[in-house]
Amino acid sequence: MHRVLGLLAVLALPAAVLAADSFEYDVTFDDGMPGVMHASVEKTGEKHAVSCDYAVSQEKEMGLPDMPLGSWRVTDVEKVDRAAVRELCLRHYQDALPKD
Repeated sequence: MHRVLGLLAVLALPAAVLAADSFEYDVTFDDGMPGVMHASVEKTGEKHAVSCDYAVSQEKEMGLPDMPLGSWRVTDVEKVDRAAVRELCLRHYQDALPKD
């Protein structure tokens, strides 16, 4: 019985780790646009790479697909908890928008 429980714990661990590697946030961007922000985190040596994808929120409100706005990526991040990744991505929202 202990072997089965141990095996189940080992099998469940990778799923928990993978779930922590990506985050989704409902946000209002600094320009007032309601949005959805997706962030993914991957380990790169001692640091982490964070990718942020920004979209206008339309699915929940109007039943339409969310409209992509842009993406931003950095490769030398140390702190990657949910709150730190959210703040990092929000800080670089303007960097992801296409230049006029």
